[in-house]
Amino acid sequence: MSFPMTDIIVGFFLFLLIANGAYQGFLRSAVGPASIMVASLAAWIIFITTKNIGATLLVGLLGPFILGWGFSFLFKLFLPKHETPVPSLISRVAGALLSVGWGAPILAGGIILLALIPIQHPTLISMREDISRSVAYAVMAPLVHLPDPRKTMNDEKQNQEAADDLTKDPRFQEMLQDPELLKAIEHKDFTKILSDPRIMALNMDPAFVMKALKAANKKSFFPTTSKTSYDDQ
Repeated sequence: MSFPMTDIIVGFFLFLLIANGAYQGFLRSAVGPASIMVASLAAWIIFITTKNIGATLLVGLLGPFILGWGFSFLFKLFLPKHETPVPSLISRVAGALLSVGWGAPILAGGIILLALIPIQHPTLISMREDISRSVAYAVMAPLVHLPDPRKTMNDEKQNQEAADDLTKDPRFQEMLQDPELLKAIEHKDFTKILSDPRIMALNMDPAFVMKALKAANKKSFFPTTSKTSYDDQ
């Protein structure tokens, strides 16, 4: 049996994180996580105050890069290259640990997403099988109670069971009675859909989200409303 490619990729990225953190030292290594934290906080404040998903995503995705560039510019401005102190051994070790500390969770999140994404495609199936055999996944699975990704998540029976469960859920039934929400779904108005308080509350329920993802594979599951019905209202 060949060595899982997942472990090779994880090992390579961990090596890069350790090497970069050791080279940069603690202070410069802190630029990455600091930029992400500040941008995430700004995106959260923008969302709760404006409910503007576009602006939230823009700040959340581009913010870390812009802030990282800004912090690096300040370093160069106040510490010219010929005056920049060489990181000490303690600073290098701390920088390596810090880089792994914030980089590893991001890497783990990507692996988990690929392992559990409910889409059946030959490439994704092959990737999930490789992930399931990896040491990295074996280490993460008990910590976050991950299932075996080799078990098909969206076969027809499971999709139907998930759809049946959703139709019996009072929260889902209530949303189906809201013509404005159904109109937003039909017109793919994601801003209005995702800013709906009921949708936001359900997104915090992992069991409901998983059922919805499986049921979504039933193309005829989610109802649509004809244009005539809107004109009549």
